[in-house]
Amino acid sequence: MAIDIFVQRGSGNKQGEDIVDPLITSIPVALQRGRNELDEQSSAPQDISVEVVYRDGVRLGQVAKFYDAQTGLEWLGKITGITHRSSGVELLTTLQVKKPTNFE
Repeated sequence: MAIDIFVQRGSGNKQGEDIVDPLITSIPVALQRGRNELDEQSSAPQDISVEVVYRDGVRLGQVAKFYDAQTGLEWLGKITGITHRSSGVELLTTLQVKKPTNFE
């Protein structure tokens, strides 16, 4: 007997990807699997975009320190994307960063 797990995200108004696993054969196992999925998602890093004055020497995979002026917190993030652009006379760098969720 297989048990279907239907995933609802957010306030229950967003359909998530259903969990399909033939090894889930009882309600307690399904509930624990659901808890594990929620725990895993809650600690997943956020993908954010940070725009800064042109930075030379920034590399993919590099861990960088960021300062959030709104919260006053510093946090470390892993750089996953880099783009440079010119805005008039100003050179800008946009960094795609994986930010840990435990820093808000």
